Amino acid sequence: MKSEKKEEQIMDSSVWDKDREKQFLEVLGIACRCIDQDPRQRPSIDQVVSWLDAVGKEGV
Repeated sequence: MKSEKKEEQIMDSSVWDKDREKQFLEVLGIACRCIDQDPRQRPSIDQVVSWLDAVGKEGV
């Protein structure tokens, strides 16, 4: 989905907030890593939590 540049197809346009686009794309990137076809490439839950905590914070 992300590699095909179809991010907008998974977001409900009735709740879309252009001001939060960067955060949405960050979370989408995390989600894509979590569903990697190779389980060895998937992040640990601790890493996911750390990434999600950092979403939207500048300089991260």
